[in-house]
Amino acid sequence: MKQLLAFFFLLAPFFCLKTAAQSEWTIYTAYHDVTKSLPVDGSIYVLCDGNLFVYNRQSTEVRELSKLTGLSDKGIRFMEYCRAQHCLLLVYESGNIDVLFTDDSVLNMPQLKNSYGDGLTLNALTICGSEACISTGEGVVSLDLARKEIRGYYNLGRNIYDAVCIDNAFLAAGETETYRCAISDNPLDINRWTTWRTARIRKFLPFSTGFYYAAQYTGSQDSETSGLWWVATGGDDSATSATRLTSEAYTLFYANDYLAVFGNTYKCVTYTPATPDRAEREWAQQNTWSALAYTADGVFWASCGFDGLQAQAWTGTELVATGDRLGGYGPKRDLCYYMKYEGTRLLIAGGRLDPYDLEHYPGTIMTYENGLWSAFQEDGIAAVTGATYRDITCVAQDPDDPTRHYATAAGTGLYEFRNGELTRFWNNRNSPLYTLSGSGNPLFVRTDGLNFDRDGNLWMVNNGADTIIRVLRTDSTWKGIYVEDIRNAPTCEKTLFDSKGRLWLCSRRTVDDHHGGLLCLDYNGTIDNTDDDNYNYRYAVTNQDGTRYEFGGVYALAEDRDGSIWVGSSAGLFVVSDPDEWFSSDFYITQVKVPRNDGTNYADYLLDGVAVSALAIDGGNRKWIGTLGSGLYLVSPDGTEILEHLTATETPLVSDNIYSLAINDETGELMIGTDNGLVSYRTNITAPKASLSQSNVKVYPNPLRPEDTGSVTVTGLTDGADVKVMNAAGKVVGGGTATGGSFIWDARDSAGNRLPTGVYYFLVATSEGKKGVVGKVVVI
Repeated sequence: MKQLLAFFFLLAPFFCLKTAAQSEWTIYTAYHDVTKSLPVDGSIYVLCDGNLFVYNRQSTEVRELSKLTGLSDKGIRFMEYCRAQHCLLLVYESGNIDVLFTDDSVLNMPQLKNSYGDGLTLNALTICGSEACISTGEGVVSLDLARKEIRGYYNLGRNIYDAVCIDNAFLAAGETETYRCAISDNPLDINRWTTWRTARIRKFLPFSTGFYYAAQYTGSQDSETSGLWWVATGGDDSATSATRLTSEAYTLFYANDYLAVFGNTYKCVTYTPATPDRAEREWAQQNTWSALAYTADGVFWASCGFDGLQAQAWTGTELVATGDRLGGYGPKRDLCYYMKYEGTRLLIAGGRLDPYDLEHYPGTIMTYENGLWSAFQEDGIAAVTGATYRDITCVAQDPDDPTRHYATAAGTGLYEFRNGELTRFWNNRNSPLYTLSGSGNPLFVRTDGLNFDRDGNLWMVNNGADTIIRVLRTDSTWKGIYVEDIRNAPTCEKTLFDSKGRLWLCSRRTVDDHHGGLLCLDYNGTIDNTDDDNYNYRYAVTNQDGTRYEFGGVYALAEDRDGSIWVGSSAGLFVVSDPDEWFSSDFYITQVKVPRNDGTNYADYLLDGVAVSALAIDGGNRKWIGTLGSGLYLVSPDGTEILEHLTATETPLVSDNIYSLAINDETGELMIGTDNGLVSYRTNITAPKASLSQSNVKVYPNPLRPEDTGSVTVTGLTDGADVKVMNAAGKVVGGGTATGGSFIWDARDSAGNRLPTGVYYFLVATSEGKKGVVGKVVVI
C-alpha cells in the first residue's frame, strides 16, 4: 500500500521553476574538479564539483548555470542527455530532479525529494530513447521524458546498481542478478520481476540497435560473466543474444548516435553502429580521466579532475591534448565551514571536526579579495609533515604580517603558511600540543579556535587534552592555560576576544562526562601570570523570566556594536547583555522577546529551540542569524523584530543549513557558508565611518536604469546621518537616516511612483553638525 501511494504521489506533474532576477544574490560556485561532460549541438555541458557550466564552442563563451539561472537545486549527482527530447536530465544529491533545455529553461520535478528526502540512496542514471531510469538503494524510478512525467517507483527491496528501459521492458542490476519486467506486466508488483542474467552487472549503455553492459569481476566464479557485453535488441533479449566483447574492466562509458567509447586508466576502445560488436579502434593510453566524450568533428573531451576539461585530438595512435583547458573558476571547493574577514580579504577553512572521525574533507584554505579567488598549497604537505593533510578547521591572519597565516586541523596539529605556502608545522612531537585523550593514535592532535589577542599572541584550542587552551606567543614560545571545567573536553571550537580583551570559548557537544557550554576567561592581559585569572564556564543558564536552559552545545558567538555577546546554541539564541555580569552568582541571560503584534501583550522568545549555528553583525548593528535547517534570519539591532527570513525554497540560498557567516564591512556583502556551498547576499548596509569624508562616499547603481528594480545605495556615511534627496531644482524629493554607514533610497515619490529622469543630489547632515552635498545619481 505504501508503495502504491508513493507511486500516485510521484505522478504529480512537472512544474516550471520561477526564474525572477535576484540581483541581491551571488552564488560562488566551485568549477575546478571536472568529472563529466556532455556535448549537445555546438555546446559542451560540463559537470564539476556537482556544479554545471556550459561552453559554447563557436563563441568560446562559458556560462555558469545555477539557481540564479533557473536550476532548482545545487549538488548534481547525475547528468545525462536525452537526444530524443533534446534536454538534459539533472538528478541532485537531494533527490531533486530538473529537466534542462538548451534555452536554459527548466522543468522541475521535486516529488522524489519530497517523498524520500535524504533517505534514498541514488546509484545511477541511464536514458534510453525517451525513458530514463534512476537506480536507488531500493529499486528503480522510471521517468517518461516524452510525457514529462514520472512513470513510477518500483521498489524491489534490494540495492540496484543500474537500470534501463529498453524494448518495452525494465532491466535492473542487483548485487549478483539482473531482473527484468515488461512495462505491460505491472512492474509495481515485485513478483512480476524475473531473473534475466546471473552476473554482477554494474553499467548499461544504450547504443543504436542495442545496448552494452559491463559486468564486474570479483572472483573465479565471475570469470565467465565479467567484462563488456553487447545485446542486440528488437524483441529478443534472451541470454543467447548477448555477445561477450572482452573481459576487460572499463570505467569510462560514453555513447551517442555514431560512436560508443570505453576506457580505463591504460586503454581505450570505440565501436560504431555499423559494427557494434566489433571494435572500430583500440589503443593503449595511460590517463587519469574520469570520463571521455566525443563530438562529430572527431574531438574527444576528457574530464581530467582538477586539470579541467581538455579537448583531445586523435593522432592516429593516441589522443593528445589540444587547445585550452576548461574549468578552474571560482572557489577551489564548495567547502566553507569557517569564514572570517580580515579587512577586505575573506579567509575560508573548508574542514570541520567530525566528533566520530567518520567524515573527512580535503585540506582546503581559500581566500577571496577584490573579486579574485586563490587557494593555499595542498600538494606535498603530507610528505613534509608525515600526516594526512585534511580537515582544516580554522585559519587566522597575522595582524602584523598579511602574508602569514596559521591554520588548525581536526586531527594533525597547527600549520603556518607564508604567501600560501607551508613554512612550519607543529604537533605533539615538536610542541606542547597533545594528542586526543583515549584515541590510541600518537599523532592525533585536534586543534581549532584560532584567534590573535591584542598583543599579537596566537590562541587556540587543543581538544581532548588535559589543558585545552594553548597560546603561541609572539616569541614562538608556548603557554598552556588550564581550566578544570573544560579538561579533556572533546569538541571545543570557536573563540572570540571581546572589546575588553576577554576570551570566550564555545564547547559544541554534550557527552557522558562533559556538557557543551560557554567559557569566558578574563586573563587580565597577562598570559604568564595566572594568579589574576578569572573564568566561568556555564552549560546551563537562567533567563530573565527565571526559566532554566541547558545549551546542549554552543555553536556561534558575536559581539555587537553595543558590547553585548550574542550566543548561538542547539537550544536557541541567547544574549549576554552585560558581559561583566557573566562572573556574577546572580547572572541571568537574555532571551529576546518578539511581540506577536496580534492585539495582545504576548511575545515569543526569538528562535527558541532553533539550532543557531552562525552569527554576524552588520554595519547597522542588525543581527544575521544562521540556523541548522531553518535558513537565515535578519533581525533588528535589539532583536525584537524579524526583518527577513531567507530560505532555500524561496531564495537562491543553496541550503537551509548555515555553517558560517561573514560580512564585508566595506561593501555590506554578507557571505553565507552552507553545507552545500557559498552564496552571498547584498545587504546594502556598510560599517559607519568615524567622520564624513567626500572620498569615502560611493553611490550605486549609478546611473539607475529602467531595468534596475532595486534601490540606490549611498555608503561611506556616519551612523545616524540625516540624508535629504533633492532634484536639480532644489526640491526635496526624499530622505531618511543612515543605517550604519549606508543610506538606501527607493527613487520613488510618496505615492510609490518612479521619479522622472534627472539628476538627484544627496545632502547629508551628521550628528556633529557637518553638512554638505556628498553625492549624486542619474535616474533614467
